[in-house]
Parts: sequence; C-alpha cells; structure tokens
Amino acid sequence: AVVRGRASRSSQVLLLSRKTTRHSVLSVPEASHDGKTQTVPVVTTLRQLLNDRPSEAVKLNIEGAEREVLLSMSSRAWGPHVRKMVVEYSFDVFPTRRDYDGLLRHLRATGWKVFPESVPAWFSGANATWDRRRTLGNDARQIWAFRGAKTAKR
Repeated sequence: AVVRGRASRSSQVLLLSRKTTRHSVLSVPEASHDGKTQTVPVVTTLRQLLNDRPSEAVKLNIEGAEREVLLSMSSRAWGPHVRKMVVEYSFDVFPTRRDYDGLLRHLRATGWKVFPESVPAWFSGANATWDRRRTLGNDARQIWAFRGAKTAKR
C-alpha cells in the first residue's frame, strides 16, 4: 500500500529510481528515474493504518511524503495507542525552513513533544532554503516525537 495524506480508490503510480531506496510517488531530486514505474493498487492513510493495526510507535520514511501524511493527522487521528514516532524529513523534497518549521508546529499543536535532529547554522530564518551542495547530499534529518508518556512510579 502507498500511504498518503488522503485515501484514494484509484491506484497510485510509484516512480522507481535506480537507487532502490528512493522509490516515491513524488519526484525526488537525487533519484534518477529511468522511466520505470510500478502501479500500487491500494492508497491508504496513516490514520486508517493505525485504526486497522493499533501501534505504540510509528516510523515514517516515505521519501518526501512524510510532510503530507503528518499534516493530514489531527490529535484524534493518532488514536490512544501511539506514544512514539520517528520521522525522516526529506529536505531535498521540501527545502524551505518555513515548510520544516510549519511541520514542527503542527506536530506540537497535535500533542507531540518534538525533538528534531539539529540542522546546520546556515539553515536559519523563515526564508532559508536547504543547500544540497553544502550538505554533500545529506538531505534528511530525523525528528523524534513523544506523546502521552506515562510517568514511571518509584
């Protein structure tokens, strides 16, 4: 299944890259698509996946679609079980600081305590843009998030 911000009754075309780790429904800059595609018959949402399979932890590494999927999630959509999340944010797909900060604000507004991996000092200010030349292709950063953690009794 392909996970998107909205479910769809139609199939989704997955762009296959020569680098096997970068298949995506989005055009990923560093992946050289050789024109090959794969049709994925099921398009679902993270909310539906969590309803079908309640989980305590979620890891998202969906080649640039993380932002779309997370912005589609409300506080209630996470359900009662999810407590931990790790997201790989792809700056090569969404390179502006404004987009990144907007996602972090959304996560906090939906009940998450957010701990993003550090970004370079030059990537500061609302108008900053990720510079792939300066990062030598290291275009992803982890975001760790926790919610509703129970305090341990001593």
